[in-house]
Amino acid sequence: MNTKTQRLATFVIELRAELGLNQEQLAQKLGISRPTVSRWEAADCMPGKPKLKQLAQLRGWDEEHFQVYLNTGQKPTEDPLENILSKLRSLPAASVVRVIQEGARVLALTHNSHSDSGAA
Repeated sequence: MNTKTQRLATFVIELRAELGLNQEQLAQKLGISRPTVSRWEAADCMPGKPKLKQLAQLRGWDEEHFQVYLNTGQKPTEDPLENILSKLRSLPAASVVRVIQEGARVLALTHNSHSDSGAA
């Protein structure tokens, strides 16, 4: 049993509690058998990518955040700005420069539209 399977087990148990589902009901939602859900919760095995995607979606997480959680234990924040900053931190420098340039362009457009409306 490794840490990733343990995190998955915790995730599935918490997900069922949040949704008010038993193992059978979650299995039906995912198109799998109840024993499979039981094995996930016992940290006996990991689902394939399609089921991981479904699990993430049921909790409102994107696949990237779910993989980060499984690998590190870090849960995604509910703050949209923090999610953007987290993604920004993972980008290569050239991409960050591009984001900053686009942000500056948007700010200039916003500033100009406010200046134009005040001049009349």
